[in-house]
Amino acid sequence: MTKKKKEGTVAFKIFKVILGPIFNFYYNPKVTGKDKIPTDGPIILVGNHKHVMDQCAPLLSTKRGARYMAKKEILISIRNLSVEYENTTALESVNLDIYADDFIGVIGPNGGGKSSLVKAIMGTTAYRGSIHFDKSLRRGNHYKIGYMPQVSEFDMRFPITIREVVLSGLQTEKGFFGHYNAQDKQRADALLEKMGIAELASSPIGEVSGGQMQRALLCRAIISEPKLLILDEPTNFV
Repeated sequence: MTKKKKEGTVAFKIFKVILGPIFNFYYNPKVTGKDKIPTDGPIILVGNHKHVMDQCAPLLSTKRGARYMAKKEILISIRNLSVEYENTTALESVNLDIYADDFIGVIGPNGGGKSSLVKAIMGTTAYRGSIHFDKSLRRGNHYKIGYMPQVSEFDMRFPITIREVVLSGLQTEKGFFGHYNAQDKQRADALLEKMGIAELASSPIGEVSGGQMQRALLCRAIISEPKLLILDEPTNFV
């Protein structure tokens, strides 16, 4: 599907990308080789410094490189992408291909357009140009993309529990008024257990730390088993 120029912005703001919790896999001395990032698809990291990628690299599957050399499947093709906010140009004429098994780092200063690129891919901001998604990224009427927001962009006053945050990662599949069944809740609890925060499942988000919230948001991003994972400022609160 090719998206053309959009007018206006989406009325609601979906949870963005944050992935600090993933570093618990890296920093926890109990972690073993099997505890890699639970996705074999491409990963996009967004951050201000190169060390973000250096820290994430050990978490990737060792099979990723071999598969990438043998397979050149373009999942997302971006052409002449420009994003503007009033009189400010955030991005101008960006061209980018995202391949299966890619590990991409988007590095730059604050205000450099990193988040604007992510928002354009996620369809939450207006842009000029085109973004084409390969049909293999589609699952029904939505895309198999896991997206984690920065904690700073999340309203911690919202009346929702940690388990409900994780389950919200299935909302595109279930629909806005969809019902989460027992199996969905078991999947959420299993991820929280893996992250070491199972005891916080029923806690309101306003009562947990930034790092704990990051872990929950990581669970949210991967519960739908995405083919593409986007991580925004993954080292915050770590």
